Amino acid sequence: MKDALGNDIIIGNTYGYLRNKSGLNMIKLGVCVESKKTGLVALKIDKSFSSAYNEQPELETHCKNQKINIKPFMLFPI
Repeated sequence: MKDALGNDIIIGNTYGYLRNKSGLNMIKLGVCVESKKTGLVALKIDKSFSSAYNEQPELETHCKNQKINIKPFMLFPI
């Protein structure tokens, strides 16, 4: 599996991604913990930020240790 830069995804490395939906920005940073048979990777979130439109992102405290599944090509190495 490849990340957004075309590099192989390495389990245990830190990755991040950004999503923007209708002006709401969501930034997630975490450690890749496993690859799924479905082609997704599991990311254990260490930090999560959000902002609206052009505001400075603020740290969200309730998302720590959340585990999400995401497409590998959306991930950037940190």
